[in-house]
Amino acid sequence: MKLLLTLPPLEPAKFLVETYFDRIHWFTLVFHQDDFRKKFRGLYNSTSSHPTPNSAQFGFMNVLLAVFAISLHYVGEEQKRSLVACGVEPQALQENILTALRTSFLDIVALGTIEAVQTCTLLGSYYLYHGEPESAWPICGCGLRIAQALNLHRKTAAQDVLNRQAEEVRKRCWWAVYEVETFCSMLYGFPLSISDRDCDVDMMDPHDRSSSSVEGKMPFETTLLSYKSATLKLSVIVKDALIDLYSTNQGLTKQATSASKNTSRLQCLIYKVTDFDKRLQQWHADLPNELRWKDSGVLSTQDHLSSETYHSTSPHDTAFEHHLFRVQALVLQLAYENARILIRRPLLSYKMVVPGDSTNDSPSQTLDPFQSSIKACREAALKISNLVSSPICKEASNTYALAFICVHLLTAGITLSIMTSLDPLSKDSHECKMGVRSIMKKQTQLKNKSIVAEQGLQVLEKLIELVLKKEMDKMLEIEVPTTKGARNEPRAIEEDRTASQSLTHPNDLTIPQASERVVQEDLQPADEADHSADYETTGDNYFDFCEDTSMTQALMDLGLMASDGLNGSVGDFSNSFSDQGCSTDDYFISQEQGWIWASNL
Repeated sequence: MKLLLTLPPLEPAKFLVETYFDRIHWFTLVFHQDDFRKKFRGLYNSTSSHPTPNSAQFGFMNVLLAVFAISLHYVGEEQKRSLVACGVEPQALQENILTALRTSFLDIVALGTIEAVQTCTLLGSYYLYHGEPESAWPICGCGLRIAQALNLHRKTAAQDVLNRQAEEVRKRCWWAVYEVETFCSMLYGFPLSISDRDCDVDMMDPHDRSSSSVEGKMPFETTLLSYKSATLKLSVIVKDALIDLYSTNQGLTKQATSASKNTSRLQCLIYKVTDFDKRLQQWHADLPNELRWKDSGVLSTQDHLSSETYHSTSPHDTAFEHHLFRVQALVLQLAYENARILIRRPLLSYKMVVPGDSTNDSPSQTLDPFQSSIKACREAALKISNLVSSPICKEASNTYALAFICVHLLTAGITLSIMTSLDPLSKDSHECKMGVRSIMKKQTQLKNKSIVAEQGLQVLEKLIELVLKKEMDKMLEIEVPTTKGARNEPRAIEEDRTASQSLTHPNDLTIPQASERVVQEDLQPADEADHSADYETTGDNYFDFCEDTSMTQALMDLGLMASDGLNGSVGDFSNSFSDQGCSTDDYFISQEQGWIWASNL
């Protein structure tokens, strides 16, 4: 069997298992560490250095090979030399393992076991975090189907629970599938495949007593499982946001029909965004203290643990656990800021207009949901650009969180580029450009480690060229004093609306011929009266809105540039279809990480 032939000898195998638990396991937690180590010893229990697995161990062997493949991507230079000394060439071994797993994939999924789900989840996440969505999406889909067939998404009846650990294994497996599916949809815009209404399985217990990571802990203490519990709760919020704010079958339509006749879908969208924002803030407030991001500056000598050489001495290594808490706090903060951008994006294409012939200034930004969304996205992206300058980020870059970090860097970079182009000569624009520069600096440092960082750097280089061109055009623009016959403001607004009618807008919220009047009393459905304070408006108690043409233009210019840059990264793959006379429109290469910035979602 080809899979068996790819298993390395015992010593390199032990080394790769340790690498997995040092750099990857804390991020995924697909299985229990003690159980995995026990099965590993059982597989390599012969007197020979090579294992001779029986048929019952075939499922675990697939999981083990997936672990080896991922671990080989995260070994440092010193560790590579150790593997070579053991007769193993790391890159060749990884390629052989991945080829063998792909070749035997149908046999693996045909097992229909929890081990098959774990294998699919590990492989799917690997391809997802390394810029290959065309492989990640179908592999994750297979894992999801097997998990559903095993009823992992359903709560097990009390009388059917054989032991607590077996039940926790089922929950870990299901939520690992749920998380990677949601992240894949968020990252590449793939349709969601899980209905929460069909799931009643409990969340993972952060104080699971069957796990070595909580052994000796008090019930209220933070554990490594606390991190996974937090990421899963965030995944639920993100998944709901993708459905309600981005999917074609939005909950907005149902709400609009049930609310008063004057309540538009845009009003429902505003309430949805407000609700998600509150859920996000509550999630962040509920994080345990150990998992809250603290910008501690330069680490002290005793706190600095080089992940190039440092590893845990046991499953209960307290020093290593605290090291991981700092890395986990960074990851959670990045995910939080990214989610803020995700939920605010649908409101960016609109702006408030002073009603009638009022000469008053525009309503305060704090009362304007559209300007508030722009401000929130800018602040979140700047926060991400600041996070990556932390020494903790360097520690995280040698772990499985590397690609996760790079993905969020790209989102923040595109966001700041768009914000910069809105008013190229402003103070905010300069701050955004400095944020992009910080992100590009980090991508340059990471591009040799992650293809996602390399792709992102190429995209931002193109975007910043366009941004600087807009800035130069603005510098050379000469304002002509207003003279008789110049356009007055109401007419200018009307012309702006008319010029934008051909554009398709997020969530199919079509801009009307005349700006839509949002009346305050209609903005307050009976079940959402507590939101009234968020959108109280000036004097007339209503506001008009229209398309924000400057934002739309920025989205069209920079969104298209980002899309071209990401799709261009597959180069030869795309050309191979063109040479055969085939259209590439139906292939996975049309999916890219900048999808939320498209003018038509």
